[in-house]
Amino acid sequence: KISNLSTFNPTDQDVIAGYKTGGVITGDIMIDGYAKEDATWKAMNGYAEQQDILNPYMSVLETIKFTADCRLPSHVDKNAIINSVIELMDLSEYTDMIVGHEKEGEGLPKHARKRLTIANQLVVQPKVLFLDEPSSNLGVND
Repeated sequence: KISNLSTFNPTDQDVIAGYKTGGVITGDIMIDGYAKEDATWKAMNGYAEQQDILNPYMSVLETIKFTADCRLPSHVDKNAIINSVIELMDLSEYTDMIVGHEKEGEGLPKHARKRLTIANQLVVQPKVLFLDEPSSNLGVND
C-alpha cells in the first residue's frame, strides 16, 4: 500500500499509471476506494515519458494540435485548450520551431522539449498526470 506520494519510486508510478509491462504485479490498486479499471484509468490520466517521443519534423504547435485532434472530443474548443497549454508551459516563443533531432543538436533546446512532452499530455486535460523524471538532465535554469 502506498499512501504517501513522497514514497513513490519510478516502478510504483509505472504500476499505478498502467505502464508497467514486465514482471508480476500482485495486489489491488484502488482509486478512491474503487478497484482501478484499466480502460477507464488510461482515458483519464496522462504519462509524460522521461525520453521524449516527439515527431522531429513537426513544429511545437503542430505537435500539440495533432495530439488534440486525435484525443480530444470534437465538441470542445481545441484552439482555446491548445493556446492555454502553450501559455501555461511557456512555449509561445517556440510554437513555429521544428522539434528536430535532439541527438544531432537541431531544433528545440532540451528544456523546451521537456515542456513540450508535458504539454502534449496536458492538452488532453487528464485528471492525473504522471511525470517520469521531468527535470532529469536539465540545469538549474531550465
